[in-house]
Amino acid sequence: MASKMDELFEAIYGYKPKKDGTAYEMLAAAAIKLIQNSSEIKHDQFLKGLYSDDKYQIDVLIKEQFKTFLEAKDYTNSNKKVGRPDVQKLAGGVQNLEVDKGIMASATDFTAPAKKYSEASKINPNSKPISIYHIRPSSEEDEKGRIKKIIINIHFQFPEFEKAQWNPIFKKEGAKMLESMYDKNEQITFGMEEIYRVDGSVLTTAKNIGLEIQKNHKNGDDFVEGSWKSNGDAFVKIKSQLIPIISLNYKVPYNSFTHELIVEANGKACLLVKSEEENVDKLITDFDLKKVNFKDGGDVEIK
Repeated sequence: MASKMDELFEAIYGYKPKKDGTAYEMLAAAAIKLIQNSSEIKHDQFLKGLYSDDKYQIDVLIKEQFKTFLEAKDYTNSNKKVGRPDVQKLAGGVQNLEVDKGIMASATDFTAPAKKYSEASKINPNSKPISIYHIRPSSEEDEKGRIKKIIINIHFQFPEFEKAQWNPIFKKEGAKMLESMYDKNEQITFGMEEIYRVDGSVLTTAKNIGLEIQKNHKNGDDFVEGSWKSNGDAFVKIKSQLIPIISLNYKVPYNSFTHELIVEANGKACLLVKSEEENVDKLITDFDLKKVNFKDGGDVEIK
């Protein structure tokens, strides 16, 4: 009879392993790999005992700084909890193997004696520590209080120089030059891409002035206004003549808009991985599980 973990594995990967319990072992391996991506995770390994010729089948072997033997127990069909005998058996195997610690994973829960035995293993100087992990189908209750979606409002403001008002303040001699160039009531229109020195070389450009203007803008303001002034003599070119100016007053409007960025998990939560002793509490989605590959030789990798 297929267990809940068998059904979950088949829904994710499209097939069901022939051997009972294998589906849960592989799901546990996938879950650990997703949580500890930097670790080397292998499924269904065999290790020889340190003090005997016995060979131990390892459901999941985790290699990082320490080597860990994970035993996976799927009692979802009987709804039975993992008891002390299961944890004690794992502890005996860990003692006889070249590993640093053990993890007992349950698809249901643990009895009180099993939890006490796990706690005792961490303070017993003659024992290797055994941690307990809940790796089980997740429920709606597990999702409560977790962040499912993050909404970020990004506010953009940028200058509209094409709508800017530019008002050059001319020196007295510049004003007199303009009077000689235009009729009294004639409107003066000219383009201004560059500011010049007295010798006709370019002092600065309208683009550079614009960059300076942007530094003066305060977030939230609809416009920025002020006055640009050169440290030395400055001129604008009108009808091919250099006209001296004192400063350049400006008022530049700013356009603004807000972009809403939504960040949410891909897929549907389907597996809970939780261990209070090791500060692990994570929901894993079907989307994430589908990224896990099981290679020949037992290597567990993420696509």
